[in-house]
Amino acid sequence: MPLARQHIAVGVIYSESREKVLVTKRPVIAHMGGLWEFPGGKVRDNEDVLTALKRELFEELDLEVGSAHPLIQIEHDYFDKHVKLDVWVIDDWKGNVYGKEGQELEWTWITQLRQKEFPCANTAIINAIALPSLYLITPDFDSYDEIFVNTAKALIENGVKLIQFRSKKTSFISHEKTARELVEICNKNKGIFIYNGTPEEALKLDAHGVHLNSHELLRCDKRPLTAKHWVAASCHNLEELNHAVEIGVDFCVLSPIYETTSHRDNKSMGWEIFEHIAGKSRIPVYALGGMKPADMGIALRHKAQGIAMISGIWNAQDPVKAVRNCLKSP
Repeated sequence: MPLARQHIAVGVIYSESREKVLVTKRPVIAHMGGLWEFPGGKVRDNEDVLTALKRELFEELDLEVGSAHPLIQIEHDYFDKHVKLDVWVIDDWKGNVYGKEGQELEWTWITQLRQKEFPCANTAIINAIALPSLYLITPDFDSYDEIFVNTAKALIENGVKLIQFRSKKTSFISHEKTARELVEICNKNKGIFIYNGTPEEALKLDAHGVHLNSHELLRCDKRPLTAKHWVAASCHNLEELNHAVEIGVDFCVLSPIYETTSHRDNKSMGWEIFEHIAGKSRIPVYALGGMKPADMGIALRHKAQGIAMISGIWNAQDPVKAVRNCLKSP
């Protein structure tokens, strides 16, 4: 008889600077005892997730939740236990946080989460925390000049932490210098540079990761890079997303949400279908296709990691202001 799946409400609680998150250590005698985890607990019968999360965080930490939004859902099977982690970001809270049950707790730098020992199911949570809400994609130009580099630099210096360089109109040799400049800018600003191309080209650039289009994704039968690098992919349906999860992709974009001029042949899915697909994913999913800064709040409410954008930023009258508006959107 299969094991019943335990529904667990999990809270991601940021420090005021949003550079650290709160983690607690599981009691030694508990399942996966001695490992670190994100606080939360079991959802009771006939209890909704947010109510359970508020109750658990108050009982464990003396923390009162004001508002929260869903981040990711993860189903994971241990040999002796099946769990569904319903993970929420706590947007607003109050209280003098401490371990009411005597548990050890720590405000940990997000960049150091991978150095701690967590249960396997927590890997996707750590990835979701490490990734920002905005995934900026560069326009596909015939050539790249100093104006392009300076604009990208300004956007990265003003909050863009994840950028994908995508150029199908130019060869690797012709845009290599520009891509390397963006890698250097990202390194100086603690940003993540993702190269849309082959894994070999990404490594040659010293990029932080590679982005696979849907055709390249389906040709892969395993993760193309080690865990040292990020692997992202483009998906358009549940089948592609499931394949991405199966081969170990870290995050993906799901599109198109709205109809776009560049991909008129692709039928838009809208937010209801997006949420249905993204809600079944064990990896962070960005919404792509006709996105504008004002869509950020909508995306977060529909189980997205955030939004991926090209024209919504680059074609804005003031791209830097557009980034700021996007990042401050609830």
